[in-house]
Amino acid sequence: MKTRTALLVAACFAISVTACKNTDAPKLENTQDSISWVIGENMAQSLLNNRFDIDTDMVVKAFVHTLNRRTQPIDDATATRIFNQIQRTMEMQMRKSNEERMADMQKEEQKYFAALEQKNPQIKKTPEGLYYEVMKEGNGPTAKLNDVIVFDYRGYHMLSGELFDQTYGNRKPIRHVLSTSLMPGLMIGLQLMNAGSQYRLYIPSKLGFPNSNVGQAAPNTPLVYEVELHSINE
Repeated sequence: MKTRTALLVAACFAISVTACKNTDAPKLENTQDSISWVIGENMAQSLLNNRFDIDTDMVVKAFVHTLNRRTQPIDDATATRIFNQIQRTMEMQMRKSNEERMADMQKEEQKYFAALEQKNPQIKKTPEGLYYEVMKEGNGPTAKLNDVIVFDYRGYHMLSGELFDQTYGNRKPIRHVLSTSLMPGLMIGLQLMNAGSQYRLYIPSKLGFPNSNVGQAAPNTPLVYEVELHSINE
């Protein structure tokens, strides 16, 4: 039953695509029309993004056939096998798309860092690939793993320069244990700093937020962090 339902969703995709190609957008008369249109639009966009090679006429026939509760010409085992194949295809397409996106982004990063090193001789690089600039040197002890640190920051998207988050004016300085629970690039950069210092960290995508991160910049994107380390173990 679940397989049949999923395949019917695919049928809705195709019907939406066919409708969009052959007719102008209809006038939406009421809430039901609006809800129905939004569902159809999202289904069609999903199908277009996955680029399935399908016969839309056959999909429409299957959809109507099933709505009329007629006997299916394909058994459940075969339907399940085909549905699993569709899922694998979608996963492969998504993985390929992500790999292409990462490759393009890394090329842009390389150009950015090459220009950065030429423009600013004060830029340094760690063995892990983190670039950093000392904006202000502090007088306190240097931070190390498992220290309790207090810091402020501004976070920017590296390639666009857009500010996506900051503590200044938004909330109190962050109080946190310096550990692997932090973003890798931030964790590495903070261990370079001593209390009272301000650094600008240029974080490549490989040291950015992992896939599990929620609520910050997009996972695995290059970032710039301006960090002010206030205190250590106080």
